[in-house]
Amino acid sequence: ALRESRITALEAMARAGLKETPPGWYPELIRAMDSENPVLSRQAVLTARSLAMPKGGHAELTAALVRVGRDAKVSPETRLEALAAVPAGNLPLDGGLFDFVRSYLDPAKPVSTRGTAASILARARLTPEQLLAALGAIKPMTQDPLDQLSDLIAARIPGLCTGVA
Repeated sequence: ALRESRITALEAMARAGLKETPPGWYPELIRAMDSENPVLSRQAVLTARSLAMPKGGHAELTAALVRVGRDAKVSPETRLEALAAVPAGNLPLDGGLFDFVRSYLDPAKPVSTRGTAASILARARLTPEQLLAALGAIKPMTQDPLDQLSDLIAARIPGLCTGVA
């Protein structure tokens, strides 16, 4: 019963639509994210993704989201949602994490999953090599919403994509 009430509270937080997230919510979100219960942890991630972050960010929440995103014991969908909730520019993708996210650009994956992966890559701090690898992963796709990712990447580093075939 306690778990169900925590999930209900997290769902209510996500639907609250507040312009500013009450500071007391962050510790509860982090505690729920760190839970061994996958349903509670996933709902905490989804709630965090729906809330307005303070202008300066929230370092502890960001760290918790990155922890979930790196945890191979967590479902891939929850990992992707956690990484997508990390504020733009605050997510360095090392080799293994980059490869994990990039693997979800595969055309065989559902469009929503590919969109989440593209969103993560478009907002992450990527090396020039990672940008080229991401472009290579989406190059074979045609008539796909992820074609926009190359435009996003090209806009972030003008001139990088010149001559990329």
